[in-house]
Amino acid sequence: MLWNQETEQVKVQWMHFRPDEATWEMADQMRAMYPSLFVEAKQPDMVVWYLIMVVWYFLMVVWYLLMVVWYFLYDGLIYAI
Repeated sequence: MLWNQETEQVKVQWMHFRPDEATWEMADQMRAMYPSLFVEAKQPDMVVWYLIMVVWYFLMVVWYLLMVVWYFLYDGLIYAI
């Protein structure tokens, strides 16, 4: 018996058995025998992260260019007066 430890178990309803005859099985053993029954959390695709970064840098460049244009327009207005 394991003291102060938890083991992950899953309740299995076996084919050709009644629901009250379902058994508790170790999750790692069931995962090894029936991997299609266990859905793993999918990692985000690297292409998505790449596109996010490209858009982010594009917006930063546009913001920088707008600031440069604003600076020259504002600076030009001061000297024109």
